[in-house]
Amino acid sequence: MIVEICVLLLLFVPRYGPGSTRSGPEIGLVLLIELQATALTLLRRGPQSRAWRLIGTGMLLFVTGTAWIVLFTDTTGIPQEATGADFFFLALYPFLAAGFGLIVRYRLPRLRLVSWLDGTVAGLGASALSTTIFLFGYENSMGNGLWDRPVLSVVYPTADVITMTVLVVVCGTFDLRTGRTITVIETAFLIITLGDLGVLANLLEPGIGLVARPIGLVLLGIAATFPDEPPLLHAPEGRSMILLPGLFLGASIGLLGSALFVPLPPLAGILALLAMATSVARMVLTISDLRSLADVRVQARTDELTGLANRRELIDVLDRFVRPGPDGSPEEEQTPRAALLLLDLDSFKEVNDALGHQTGDQLLMEVAPRLHQVVRDHAPGDSLVARLGGDEFAVVLLGTPADRDDLLEIALEIAERLRSSLLSPFTLDSVTLHISAAIGVAVTPAHATCRTGLMRAADVAMYAAKTAGTQIAVYDADRDLNSIARLQTVEQLRHALVGGQLRLHFQPQLRFADGGVAGVEALVRWKHPTRGLLFPDTFLPLAERSGLMRPLTHVVLDLAIMECARWWSMGLRCPVAVNLSASNLLDVDLVETVLGAIERHQLPPRALTLEITETVLVTDTVRSRIVTQDLRALGVQISVDDYGTGYSSLAYLQDLSIDELKLDRAFTEGLAREERARAIVRHTVELAHALGLRTVAEGVETEKAVSMLSELNCDIGQGYHLSAPLPSVRIREWLLEKEGGTDRDHEIPTQRVPTADPVPRSERT
Repeated sequence: MIVEICVLLLLFVPRYGPGSTRSGPEIGLVLLIELQATALTLLRRGPQSRAWRLIGTGMLLFVTGTAWIVLFTDTTGIPQEATGADFFFLALYPFLAAGFGLIVRYRLPRLRLVSWLDGTVAGLGASALSTTIFLFGYENSMGNGLWDRPVLSVVYPTADVITMTVLVVVCGTFDLRTGRTITVIETAFLIITLGDLGVLANLLEPGIGLVARPIGLVLLGIAATFPDEPPLLHAPEGRSMILLPGLFLGASIGLLGSALFVPLPPLAGILALLAMATSVARMVLTISDLRSLADVRVQARTDELTGLANRRELIDVLDRFVRPGPDGSPEEEQTPRAALLLLDLDSFKEVNDALGHQTGDQLLMEVAPRLHQVVRDHAPGDSLVARLGGDEFAVVLLGTPADRDDLLEIALEIAERLRSSLLSPFTLDSVTLHISAAIGVAVTPAHATCRTGLMRAADVAMYAAKTAGTQIAVYDADRDLNSIARLQTVEQLRHALVGGQLRLHFQPQLRFADGGVAGVEALVRWKHPTRGLLFPDTFLPLAERSGLMRPLTHVVLDLAIMECARWWSMGLRCPVAVNLSASNLLDVDLVETVLGAIERHQLPPRALTLEITETVLVTDTVRSRIVTQDLRALGVQISVDDYGTGYSSLAYLQDLSIDELKLDRAFTEGLAREERARAIVRHTVELAHALGLRTVAEGVETEKAVSMLSELNCDIGQGYHLSAPLPSVRIREWLLEKEGGTDRDHEIPTQRVPTADPVPRSERT
């Protein structure tokens, strides 16, 4: 193609001088070159093929104009009147502009409609300005005799100026980094524009000037051969995207205003009006976007369920009002002090599990207005109520320097009012619920000097309120240290579950009638790599709160069943009992897990007893009935642990499939000194026997307790007076000893068996 450009220059330029003419063969050669360039654009393939087909269509119409000249006009000079060829020549401009727009659209796929309107405003405004300058210059030059061509010859330079201006201004507006393709397109049209302007200004002979058009078409064909440039992943953010549209819109307004004093070319006036109309459309769209943005901003900072502020809004407020200085202290004395109250509902998970998430959502929707009303009526003006997620809420109180010393007192007062607001029952779908909450309070700068520290301090206080049962707690640095240790313990426990660090100790259960072994209860211990042997009260609450109870129970079940199977293979027919938590009862895979462990270790199902606390059974009687029935269908025994300390509803004894009642140690310890305790134990044993259930007394610590429980016909006893929990090796030795001696003599041992697990009374689990 470059060779063809050289041919055009060498063939035509020397032949065009004063009085020169054009021959038909020369025009025919131009026609062939233009056709070749047109074919390159029409045959272009790839993502931008549609854009090049538009450009190629315009070029084909241009070539048709050249053919018109060859066939129907005199080629010895430049026509002084419009012909059919001019229609085809002028058709190049709109097709080229459309194709160029598609190329830009491909390079900038992420531009919004407002950006395209900005480009249109800039292009129309620049075109109006350049057209005015050009036409005014042309009219003034005619008076000096510089430009004496007929009106038709002005149309082409005007179209060139408009098109060239649009190409350059659109790229400038979008801050588009021009590659080879766009650069060559703009160069091609620059050559065409300079050629037409040169002819119009009598600077070039007509033939020489008109050679610029086929050269421009050849360059367009060359641009069509370049590979597609990749789209820009990010929309440009240059100043030109705002500056150029505003600049040329101002120019359009100025042109229209000048028409009151100086005649304005009609074409320039039309372009200026179109620029203003487009700017109006852009303004309307901008207003709509601003409204949508405002709505989105509100939605982004509002909790969808409750209508309160969400976590993002809470963080933004704290970041604005809790700002530490360079040394970590508050920035200025005038900075408002802040108090943060974190509120967590109690037993919300049980509500979701028992009544469904829809009821849980309704409960949150009922809680939110109560909290909001308390803050609105009693808190300082600059206060915020937010829902952080789940059943967690937060209240931010902002105090001025005048009341900074009273901010903690105000926060505690608001916390008490929040707690009181939840005392009234909630009625949801004909179900009445009573809800309480744990509230943690932290203030700046006493407890923290930054947003992150304040939120953590309030969370530590809230956890302390929940575990201590006080409902309201203020941040304490000592608890914070415990909180860090607690988080570390949780992470270490995750590794312990898969690292084989859990151990089982077994506490024997003896029959009062003959002193024989009725079974053992598996008690988990954690052999910590640095802290030694840890007891359940150290890590079981953390496991329940952090969602680790399910995998922990699976490990304990597997270890207990494996050890029990070893005893049975040795001829020791001793059952084993394993405790289940509330989360285990809600585990849909519990039955399959138990069955898998029994089958894997080949243990008879009757050798396994699962202990479930009375509170858990009563909380969800429907789920409890299903689980206990399925487990007993396997042959597993079911024991009700801590009987008498929960709701003690006699209805579940009738409905649930159970085998055993375990009396809590509170009744066993009170036998010797309280007649009421003896009456409760007596009637409980009689009730259990009437229902076909056996009874187990926990916490047997003295010989007198053994005698009294035996007199009350209790079946089985468990406690340190009978035996402390023993590790795996020791329990096997103990069972072998009992199997060979005590069982044969039907005696209950009165001396404590030596153990490798001495535990203070306060830590026994």
